[in-house]
Amino acid sequence: MHIFSIIITGLYVLTVNAHKNKYTCKHTGSNDFHFRGTALGGWMVLEPWITPSLFYQFLGASEKDKVGMDSMSFCEALGPEEANKQLRRHWQSWVTEDIIKNLHDSGATTLRIPVGDWMYEPYEPYPDCWEGSLDEIDRVIALCKKYKMGVLIDVHAMKDSQNGLDNSGETVDLVWHEDNSFEHWDLRSGDWVGHFNRTTQSYTDIDRDNLLHGLRVIKNIVQMYKHEPTVVGVEPVNEPWEHTPIDLLKEWYWHAYQIVQEDAPHWITLFHDSFRLNVETWGDFLKGCPNFGIDTHIYQAWAWKADPSWFIEHACTDNGAVRELEQKGIPVVVGEWSLATDNCAMWLNGFNDNLDGYPKVECEMVACPEPYMGQPGAPPDPSKGKQGPFGTGDSTPDHGMCPIDQYYSNEDEIMHNLAMAKLNLFDLASHGQFFWNFRTELEDRWSFQKAVARGWLPSKDEWENNYNSLKEEIVASCQKPPSEEVYWTSGMIIVTVVSVLLVVALACSIGMVACRAAERSDSFCGNCINRVQAYFNGYSPVESQRQPEYPPALEMR
Repeated sequence: MHIFSIIITGLYVLTVNAHKNKYTCKHTGSNDFHFRGTALGGWMVLEPWITPSLFYQFLGASEKDKVGMDSMSFCEALGPEEANKQLRRHWQSWVTEDIIKNLHDSGATTLRIPVGDWMYEPYEPYPDCWEGSLDEIDRVIALCKKYKMGVLIDVHAMKDSQNGLDNSGETVDLVWHEDNSFEHWDLRSGDWVGHFNRTTQSYTDIDRDNLLHGLRVIKNIVQMYKHEPTVVGVEPVNEPWEHTPIDLLKEWYWHAYQIVQEDAPHWITLFHDSFRLNVETWGDFLKGCPNFGIDTHIYQAWAWKADPSWFIEHACTDNGAVRELEQKGIPVVVGEWSLATDNCAMWLNGFNDNLDGYPKVECEMVACPEPYMGQPGAPPDPSKGKQGPFGTGDSTPDHGMCPIDQYYSNEDEIMHNLAMAKLNLFDLASHGQFFWNFRTELEDRWSFQKAVARGWLPSKDEWENNYNSLKEEIVASCQKPPSEEVYWTSGMIIVTVVSVLLVVALACSIGMVACRAAERSDSFCGNCINRVQAYFNGYSPVESQRQPEYPPALEMR
């Protein structure tokens, strides 16, 4: 009770202008850890894109309360009895002993297990719907112990949603229309910490009951597993969205850290960066404290269409904040990443929905696979076209065909090279990484098992018995000079740009002579001359219309 009286006081007297070094430890602690593994996503916290077979049954539903698109609505649409019946089959089938053994044999040393907060501090509609889930967690922990792998408990879903997405347990601020369509992406918010005002882009009030609820969840997890040597750590909350008040979040993280340190000081506590990985935000957070890390999620799946060389180059050169923080003594773990280079994975942006303008490439269409367990409505009826209800974007089965990532002609070579480039930062320059996900029904680029089997990711033997050679290959992947094709392309671009500018300059020069001869000084003549001069001086007087390399939803799943 003592620690919770401190927590309650701390949350209620929280000041917005926190001192820069408020969350530090007096004595330098050890952070001698390194994770290398994958995550059991889609198991305890449902995500339709990972296990579409669970959600095909909702295609064609004409009533909104009969549509499941996340953990909460799955329970509500089916009712607790039927939902629990299907979930028990799912839990037993999606993660089996053979799969755990395969993950070990594939080189994973630690598994990140996403869980819902309701499993440890129940609330409606979950108590009956999720009955038996903790027994399943115990089953998998025992299997990990058998195969000598560690477990990190990841609180992936928080009450009222920390980011508004299906991976938080609840798709928040979803609006249904009379035609049985729905809208979400332009309206979503994370209501876990309070009420978000979309007009002011700020929180009008803070939900301290939810914050205390979250801390009780952490307390319960610690008490439940603190004597289990297989459990090596906890992540108090996954992906709180970027509008979460950062000082409030740090205060909550600090209290969560104290709870872990009190009863399980040997655990590693990971804190997600809230999509703000930079030295200014995290450079002094928990400085000198033991057994913690900043978790960041780095994806290229939401990038614009580009050649494979672009993705490899940016895997090598982007995300310098990881190295900067590590150099300052702040451990960083890349808690999620994949090999996807496009947004084609069906339902990646929500059940029967998509982000505006996505996908950026033409997706492959393949026969929707047979389900991994007996399941109603799976696979989709090939005699039926696209079935609603529909969101604002397009991503859905069509006559039994499902969209998947666009493959390259030399897929295995490109994916291997891309993986090596990513590991150069994610593994060698950090405190470790977790590939997302351990498996999916449709997508190899999102599957740790498939990526290792196809030779994209290093094998267990390479990590353990040929590490020096593997390390040399990983380092060399970001030291290769650009290919002749890149040089040729760059040269052609330069020649083209210079040629265009010369033509424009010549035209403006002729026009300037004509203007002076006619004694004109209007905007046409002046703007033409000014713009040519500006371009040759290295800038444009007009705001660039170039699209950004990544959209705002870069790291959101």
